[in-house]
Amino acid sequence: MRRLLGSERGQTMVETAIVLPVVVLMLVAMVDAGRVFHSWIVVTNGAREGARAGAARQAQPIIIARIDSSMSGWTCDDPEILCTTSGVLGASGTPVQVTVSRDVDLLSPLISQFWGGTVPALKKLIELPMTRPSLLGAILAVVVGVGTFMYLGDGEAGATTGDVGTVGVVVASRDIDQRTRLTATDMQIVELPSNAVHPQALRSIDAAIEQFASGFIAAGEQILPHDYSEQVFGGGLAQLVPDGQRAVSVAISNATAAGGLVSPGDHIDVVAIFTADTAGRDGTAIVAENVEVLALSQIVLGDDVDSTDNPTAGSNPNAVSATVTVAVSLEDAQRLVLAENFGSLRIFLRNPDDDSGSFASPVDLDSVTRG
Repeated sequence: MRRLLGSERGQTMVETAIVLPVVVLMLVAMVDAGRVFHSWIVVTNGAREGARAGAARQAQPIIIARIDSSMSGWTCDDPEILCTTSGVLGASGTPVQVTVSRDVDLLSPLISQFWGGTVPALKKLIELPMTRPSLLGAILAVVVGVGTFMYLGDGEAGATTGDVGTVGVVVASRDIDQRTRLTATDMQIVELPSNAVHPQALRSIDAAIEQFASGFIAAGEQILPHDYSEQVFGGGLAQLVPDGQRAVSVAISNATAAGGLVSPGDHIDVVAIFTADTAGRDGTAIVAENVEVLALSQIVLGDDVDSTDNPTAGSNPNAVSATVTVAVSLEDAQRLVLAENFGSLRIFLRNPDDDSGSFASPVDLDSVTRG
């Protein structure tokens, strides 16, 4: 059994020794064949590009440069590459010949014995007739160029000198977010060419003042009727709070809310009533003046409300039936909270056109009785 196993091992080694050189030779031969084929493609491309340049009546240096640029890193200056030309800048119709050849060194020693170590004169000859610029083609090119220039020139002149006219339209002077109440500073009137104006663009700012943006309006965008509304759509109460102010809610009753006739959008004064127990003497003081009502209970500014929905319209004048949310400065917000905690609040309804200000002096009980 051992002899049998020993003889099988020896047989495998002998077979490997016979087959391995053949396999290696085949692999090297495949590599050599690939190198030869690659060289053939490169010299063919070089000769073709050089012949095209010669046929276009290019000089010898330009032809050589075209050959070099098309040979993937090889150049005519390489020692194994030979580039020759004939008929360059000859008469029209005469052929231009460009020849590119390269010797390829072989890697396989056995195959090299048949070729002397290299594959000589791997060359490509391409011949193309010399051409000259077509007179008819040049004339057509000039005619087309002149016609195009005149056409474009007339179009620009018409666009510049034509009496298009301008129209004043309302555009956004800044980016306006949805639910923003529009003011005069949010819009401006600009003059635009009449052919660039939207048919429904506003012509007057007054039509959109105190309205609410239905969606985002970009700066410079023409404002259309559907861009604003009397009612607020989407979002929340926070969108209605002006920059730098706070929304503060205070509890009210029918008797303290101007007879229950206060509505979102009204401007009010808030007066605090203090007793001697809390303030040392009985009296009143204005804690917030000319502030805007943003909401009345769940009714937000911009909602469509009729008189029957007013939460302050109850039968009991002393019932705390609603909360009024107003927009005030941070300092006034602290005054309101403190006054509500240590006293009672009353609301004075203002005329919408009354912008007068300056806090009135506090009034105590003695000044009232003195008359």
